[in-house]
Amino acid sequence: MHKYFIINFFFYIICFYIFVKNLAMKKHYLSFLIVVFATFIFFGCKTTKTDAKQEFSPKSKSVEELLKKGDQDLTARKYTEALEDFNKAAALDPYSPDIFNYRGMTKYYMNDYPGALIDFNKAIELQPDYAEAYNLRGIVKGELNDDKGACADWEKSYELGFKYAFVLLKKFCQEENNKENNKEMINKKQE
Repeated sequence: MHKYFIINFFFYIICFYIFVKNLAMKKHYLSFLIVVFATFIFFGCKTTKTDAKQEFSPKSKSVEELLKKGDQDLTARKYTEALEDFNKAAALDPYSPDIFNYRGMTKYYMNDYPGALIDFNKAIELQPDYAEAYNLRGIVKGELNDDKGACADWEKSYELGFKYAFVLLKKFCQEENNKENNKEMINKKQE
């Protein structure tokens, strides 16, 4: 519960009392203004975790600038500078899946696969239908020799509409499926 909720509630009660008193004195315009003001204060308070996330969600101009600069640095293969930009952006807006996706790509190019995996996981946690993040996480899992995990991520990415994932599925996962099918056939023959 928000720390000012109780204070706002009592303020609302006092405003309601003044409203009733003004109504009795036939000052309807004052009563109306007091109710509007009290309602604005009372219902304007943040009380949930979701509300707190929404406070950070709108990207400020500086976050947009950091993302743009980071993307330019990433394109120019200035990975250290790009990582610094994305770290600053993440500090300003910790609820943006795009920031974590960009930072994950940067860490991937810096060969920090475990760090990239953490960032792609965070991007997916923040936006579960983020097809590109699933695709990139699949690439990182492939680098970490987690073939089943990579194929599962590429399947999810494809299901979510990222069509390029089909190429990766066809190239890397059909072999995985063939290996699984061969193991099953061998096990059946041994039984």
